[in-house]
Amino acid sequence: MSHRFYETFGLVLQSDFAFPDMEETDRRDVDITINRTEISEPCQDEDFEWLTHDIGLDVQTFVWKTLGTYRISNGDTIDIDPLDGASSQHLSIPLFGAVFATLLHMRGMLVLHASAVARDGQCVIFLGNKGAGKSTTAFAMIADGYELLSDDVVAIIFDAEGHPQVLPAFNQVKLLDDAAEKFGLDLDAAEQIHPLVEKRRHQAQNAFRNESARATAVYVLDRDAKGAVLPYPADAALKALIGFSYASRFGGMAFPAQIAIQHLQACARLINTVFVGKLIVPDNLTHIEDAVALVNGQLATSRAPSIESKCET
Repeated sequence: MSHRFYETFGLVLQSDFAFPDMEETDRRDVDITINRTEISEPCQDEDFEWLTHDIGLDVQTFVWKTLGTYRISNGDTIDIDPLDGASSQHLSIPLFGAVFATLLHMRGMLVLHASAVARDGQCVIFLGNKGAGKSTTAFAMIADGYELLSDDVVAIIFDAEGHPQVLPAFNQVKLLDDAAEKFGLDLDAAEQIHPLVEKRRHQAQNAFRNESARATAVYVLDRDAKGAVLPYPADAALKALIGFSYASRFGGMAFPAQIAIQHLQACARLINTVFVGKLIVPDNLTHIEDAVALVNGQLATSRAPSIESKCET
């Protein structure tokens, strides 16, 4: 079987599967292997859409009823046992969502359910519930001259000086058609993610950053008639980061205590070094530029806190 090689989150992947939306790399210093292999059936319960099991420090398995089984091992291996007829495109949805987020957690990264863009050395992260407008707001920032770092999964490491660095994922943003039309994107050139998912995959043309960028602000998105930026106190900021992390999406029991503690410490470390607040995005899509102006204004008039103890764990 021929292998494909990709690069994402600073890692080189060797894959038995082809992912047409991802650009292949010439690098062969492989960090992660993605294998097509048979995995014993962990559950005979027909009444589920997806589940996790084999929860542990080194192994975790996911099962999607309509796609197949995914097993993450040792932070460097992903085994996939696809159901008959499951395409690589559809397999990639959970693979580069919950599955890869779990692998990045295993490798010691702070992983958020968010979108991230960067300009002039400043990386901005958008958190929010489903439908809050993370991808739309990120693309509005891209239209204003920012570069895309990641959409949906944001992975953060801390450099030698303690600064949070956001790693580049790959050039893809998932948008609803009304948002795509707002930004003048070609709907015919973008594939629908899945028959049951309304969004399409789009690329940020000539606006993808393939190097990490220092995080300087985190915004939790909300909606109202008029936009605003409201700073969070440390306790609210910590609660927001925990709530919008991928670890929390797994129900709080998916990770052993050791990893949960490390995750809490990383969240506290992040809010000690960046601005965290609420960004109220105007309800009307025609005023999305107001949110961009609010972010630009906040970045111009404030700075991230120095690395000191603002939130104790």
